[in-house]
Amino acid sequence: MTAVLCVDDHPALRAGVVSVLRRAVGITRCDAVDSADEAMNWAPSPDVVLVDYRLANGDGLRLCHAFKRRQPAPAVLMYSAHARDLALPARLAGADGVLAKTTPAPELVEAIQSVARGERVFGSLAEDVVRAGSCVTPEDLPLLAMLADGATPDEVAGVMRIEPAAVERRVHRIIDQLKPSTVA
Repeated sequence: MTAVLCVDDHPALRAGVVSVLRRAVGITRCDAVDSADEAMNWAPSPDVVLVDYRLANGDGLRLCHAFKRRQPAPAVLMYSAHARDLALPARLAGADGVLAKTTPAPELVEAIQSVARGERVFGSLAEDVVRAGSCVTPEDLPLLAMLADGATPDEVAGVMRIEPAAVERRVHRIIDQLKPSTVA
């Protein structure tokens, strides 16, 4: 059974998602908030956080990254009109998957249940990593490839023999370079 928190600043979309998810088999609770601040202060611990990229008071990638630093960390599913442009930055931020807002309701429910089980909901990121290679410094390319392949920041720090804080700084820099500016 899965508890979901939907974070989106568009009232109609929030209401629609909540309505669908509250009727879905296997979802025990679905709450919704409209800001990153509200999401981070939400008392009930969700199993899955469904996050839009663009929020009134912040971006969903930073919110995703913050949620993934919690113990225990919920699964995070990015949900955007331009999901394709977000796949790699979302993976680097720690997201467990990315879905387009045009995804039919049954597929949305299945994706939520998949990430709740610990699965990832991403297409292939290989092409995205190759494209991103021209945007990052040569020393960040191995870090980018390891993270896109599913390594944790701590694992990357160990392999690259650098401090975890240095990995975090580099990840934030890469995300800022790769994140789409026109995403809704």
